[in-house]
Amino acid sequence: MTQVANTQTVTAKSISNIAAYGYNRKAIVLTTFLNHIRDTQTPIKTFIVNGIGLDGVLKSFGADGIFCQRNNEKMFSRMGAISAISPAHSSDYKVLPADKIKEMQEAIKADPDHTSSLGQYFLEALSKKKITIKGHLLNSHRVSCKVIAYDDFVILVEDERGCHQICFWQSFSTILPGESEEQFSNNNSFNADELSHNNFS
Repeated sequence: MTQVANTQTVTAKSISNIAAYGYNRKAIVLTTFLNHIRDTQTPIKTFIVNGIGLDGVLKSFGADGIFCQRNNEKMFSRMGAISAISPAHSSDYKVLPADKIKEMQEAIKADPDHTSSLGQYFLEALSKKKITIKGHLLNSHRVSCKVIAYDDFVILVEDERGCHQICFWQSFSTILPGESEEQFSNNNSFNADELSHNNFS
């Protein structure tokens, strides 16, 4: 495997790549999460879409994937193959500090297109009332968690253990409200008629 001589150079290049792809706005949750765990060198577990979990420390990331190191082993995981990323140890579960989460949430709300897709509108309705979600993943796993924030690529969630993790939209087959259908239907933050008549492109 080709060695990376200067991680800082690769990191700067990765950030410019993300900006070039338009990810600076559309992937604010993804880049905030990855920047923080890279800067703090928090050990992570990267889950691949087939269910395999890879432990390591994030060294760099770009539009096409993440570069991690475990002991002397270096590995690159493609963005398209990743289903979720979470802290590896319970002591790091609350990986993002509250002020960083608030700053990120405010930036998302300031974006007029933050509910431009059907899935994002659905999540917005859930997160406003702090309703948990049940997610069915393509690898047959299930997750139950609270939505903290989302962008065009990932959903930042907190599970029942209080663990922060990002789950990629591509890894979900179905997302359901954790409450009963009747409770969710009565939630005045969710307008089913608006879902029916709006055209989400």
